[in-house]
Amino acid sequence: MLGLLSYKRLLPYASSESTRAINSCYLADLCAIINGRTLSNARIVFERMCFSFLRVLNALNDECKDIIQLLTTTLAKRAPLLERLDKLTDQYWAQRIKKELTHEDSCEEVGFSLTEDAMPESGTNGEMDWVMVTLPHTQSET
Repeated sequence: MLGLLSYKRLLPYASSESTRAINSCYLADLCAIINGRTLSNARIVFERMCFSFLRVLNALNDECKDIIQLLTTTLAKRAPLLERLDKLTDQYWAQRIKKELTHEDSCEEVGFSLTEDAMPESGTNGEMDWVMVTLPHTQSET
C-alpha cells in the first residue's frame, strides 16, 4: 500500500482527481481498485489505507516500531479526520494483522461484502464512478 501511495505521489495531480470516497467508504474503493477498477481517488484511497494501517499498528504498542516509523515518515502529514466508516477499514487491517487473513477473508470477517455480481461493468453518477456495495447494519442503524 505504501509503495502504491509513493508511486501515486510521484505523478502530478489531475484536475479530475477526487479527494473523497467514491463508493460508500474507502474500503469499498480499495476493493474496487483490487478488482481492477480505475478510480479517480486512488491516491487518497492508498493514503487513507496507510493511515488506517498506522492506527492499527499504534494500537499494538511497541511491537511494530520500525514499520510505524516508516509509515509516519513516508506519509509526512497529519492524519485526516476520521470518517464514519473508517472503523471498517481499521477492523479490516486488524483482521489482516492479527489473524493473517487474505483481503477477501478480512472483508468477510468485518461483515463487509463487495461481490462481483453486485458490481456493474461500469457506471457513473455525475463525474464519479460507482459500484454497488453491501455494508453491515449496526445495531444503532436498525
